[in-house]
Parts: sequence; C-alpha cells; structure tokens
Amino acid sequence: MPDLADEFIEYVLKLVSGEIMAKAEKPDKHELAIFKDGVTL
Repeated sequence: MPDLADEFIEYVLKLVSGEIMAKAEKPDKHELAIFKDGVTL
C-alpha cells in the first residue's frame, strides 16, 4: 500500500504541474461534467 500511495502522489504532482494530461484533457474530449444534478447537454 505505501508503494501505491507513493505512485499516486507522484501521478498527482505530474498532473498539477502540467507534465502529463488527464484523459479528460486529451484533444478528443470536449467537456466533462464532474457534478451533475440533472440533464447535461
């Protein structure tokens, strides 16, 4: 578990620094609804 936690922290740091992109930020993705209370068009 500690190894997994270290990998996760490293991944998050790479994300926030802009070194890597999340799947939702890839060029073929256009929008992302994180919180959805109703219909999202």
